[in-house]
Amino acid sequence: MSLLFFTSIFICKQGVKVWSWLALVLVILSTYGHVEGQPATIESLTISDGLSQGMIYDIEQTDDGFLWLATKDGLNRYDGYHFQVFTNDPFNPYSIAGNDITALFEDSRGNLWIAIMGRGCDVLEKMSGRFLHLPTYNESPGKINVHCFDESGDGTIWIGTDNGLLKVKWKTNKESTAELPDLLASTSIEVASKGKEPGKEVFYSIAANTDGTLLVSIREDGIYNFIPSQHLLTLLRHESVAKRGRFIGESTSGRVWTSYTDFNDKVLVIENGRLREIADWAFLPYAPAGMHHDGNGNLIWSHRIARETFIYSMPEAEVLKTGGFGKPTLITKLNAQSASMELDRSGNLWVGMSGYGLRKIKLSHQPFQHFLKGNSVRRILSTDNIYLWLAGTSLTSELNESLDVAQSVPGLPSDIYQYYLAKNGSAYIITIDNKHFYLKDHQDALPSPRLVDFPAHEYTPITEDLSGNIWAGGLDAHLMRFQPSTGYYTFIDLSAHLGKGASVFALHIDAEQNLWVGTTNGIA
Repeated sequence: MSLLFFTSIFICKQGVKVWSWLALVLVILSTYGHVEGQPATIESLTISDGLSQGMIYDIEQTDDGFLWLATKDGLNRYDGYHFQVFTNDPFNPYSIAGNDITALFEDSRGNLWIAIMGRGCDVLEKMSGRFLHLPTYNESPGKINVHCFDESGDGTIWIGTDNGLLKVKWKTNKESTAELPDLLASTSIEVASKGKEPGKEVFYSIAANTDGTLLVSIREDGIYNFIPSQHLLTLLRHESVAKRGRFIGESTSGRVWTSYTDFNDKVLVIENGRLREIADWAFLPYAPAGMHHDGNGNLIWSHRIARETFIYSMPEAEVLKTGGFGKPTLITKLNAQSASMELDRSGNLWVGMSGYGLRKIKLSHQPFQHFLKGNSVRRILSTDNIYLWLAGTSLTSELNESLDVAQSVPGLPSDIYQYYLAKNGSAYIITIDNKHFYLKDHQDALPSPRLVDFPAHEYTPITEDLSGNIWAGGLDAHLMRFQPSTGYYTFIDLSAHLGKGASVFALHIDAEQNLWVGTTNGIA
């Protein structure tokens, strides 16, 4: 077998330009422009596929991967292949209380909170599979309408209703053992706030801040910061009479995007208790109906015109820096109005339609760019600020033309066998000629190599123990230990136990700090 020769380069994460989010060709809306791209892949799921109803008010992906849909006729759970529908059974007190579902929320316990039109809310317990009910509470004159949920860091559940903000605490740290399906038997509930003015108590949106405070929007009143310990509401923005604002999404912890209806449709971002208007959005025909963050720096948002829904992408950093944006990328146009939207952990966008079922959009974000064509890239070392690429041949002359952020590391050899990134940020490199490099920090200059009499090979495994010692496995049942604190090397020959020709291909240190050695002749 011929030896593989390696070359290394550093690539700054911030420097690589990633062109993301492909789009369908669409005519320009009104006087506002957008960037058009290639079509997105769209899958339609309707009643014929097992969905109980085409009107989908809310979508929630839970930690177990299931997709939950709040419909006008039942709660739907989708596993990627089939729908399971939960509807009210009048003979089962632990069945869901009603079928007209309007909002969903998963708490830190894995329980699903469910708003039911005119029937308060239910909680689907993760472990028992039972639905617990909250149709009324002591300070409510009748059955309540629930609009929203959120959870603060201490596990408190906040519920926005037509008659105030509810604070819910579980009575124990375990799953409910109540013999009654009444949620009041498992939790303590109090009215935390009833708004600022009589009759203006509809809490329409909630967003929990990391400091324990809440952002809330009160319909026909305004957007407030709420301090639970003081029961204090502080106005951030006041709205016109009979108008309302609501939160349409969160991009990072503490950053909330909201749609604000005044004389004109506006979009605002709230961060660290400060509210800022995004001025350029005033040129759009309509304010966004929903928003998500794709995890790659882009905002995904939708707005509706007549019976159509348009879904766009744009860089969040550009919006925050300039207070506006250029031409957003149009991902797709749907020939029906959307009612809800959810971005799952695989990057698929799920859109619930107003009477027309579910749409799954496979977003073509983060398309791969081809770098180092003609080079054999075998391993990638990632740190907080850089990537170290190891390629099988020398860098081509075209590299700096095609990848202007690439920089060769002076003095780093082109014949690397293996490397290891330690927990403290240091790196250990072994070359094919038994030269060893220990970099205390990836930003430091490359140290002089040390020639070590250790028979490494192309797939030499490297790991570290709890004390920060570096272990490597080699040919002929050899192990090596390097102590960074002293610079000493220790060698162990296991050939008496494993045989002279046994090569070490795997190393593992378990929780008890035992070193397991996987070789071509068994494990030691």
